[in-house]
Amino acid sequence: SGAGPLPVRAEGLRVERPSGPPALDGVDLDVPAGGVVAVVGATGAGTSTLARALAGLLRPDGGRVLVGGVDVAALRPDARAATVQLVAADEFLHAGRAGEVVAFGRPGSGTGEVEAAVAAAGAADVIEGLEGGLRADLGERGRRLSGGQRQRMALARALVLRPRVLVLDDATSALDPALEAEVLERLADRDRTLVVVTRRAEVAAMADRVVLLDGGRVVAEGPPDRLAAHPGYRAALALDAGREAR
Repeated sequence: SGAGPLPVRAEGLRVERPSGPPALDGVDLDVPAGGVVAVVGATGAGTSTLARALAGLLRPDGGRVLVGGVDVAALRPDARAATVQLVAADEFLHAGRAGEVVAFGRPGSGTGEVEAAVAAAGAADVIEGLEGGLRADLGERGRRLSGGQRQRMALARALVLRPRVLVLDDATSALDPALEAEVLERLADRDRTLVVVTRRAEVAAMADRVVLLDGGRVVAEGPPDRLAAHPGYRAALALDAGREAR
């Protein structure tokens, strides 16, 4: 329970694969309370595995994750949900009305809380465009929505829980860069701790610090401008600002 951002600390995280080298191999990470850290890495570097471990959704084979000084593995599911939330690129949306989908994790949420989460996720225009607004039926898996709209609704669903730590794993990748920047600037308001896995240089540049993963290990970290010259940093980022907006 409580409010406000919490620090996140990963100590010696190791996650084995069924075969081959580990997905994470001794990863250490420190994110101060209210900090914004971007995690970048090429495909297979371990970024998504790290995101899931930080959110307590994956039990590491070695090491631990501390959120506010507490091992995330020791938190009850309800306490973990209110403490740290992971939003991935392709989140499953349950069938139902838009307001119910957003409030899925907190069914007792009032309309005001749902609307605030929708606004923070940059999804107000999505709701306004639906006949019936929050009462509109989104269909199975949100089939009435585009990829970018689904991502914003998934983000709103996480925000209604008021997590103290938010982990985004390419969770805004289907948005056009301008809207993505607007949404992330709103989320990086220091009321929560933010860890963002991204393939976009523009997003990484918004962070206080960037962590570069390669082969399941941290190979470089520092302010975005300092890492900009690192060959692994540039290779890890998809500089595709011309991607079609959805």
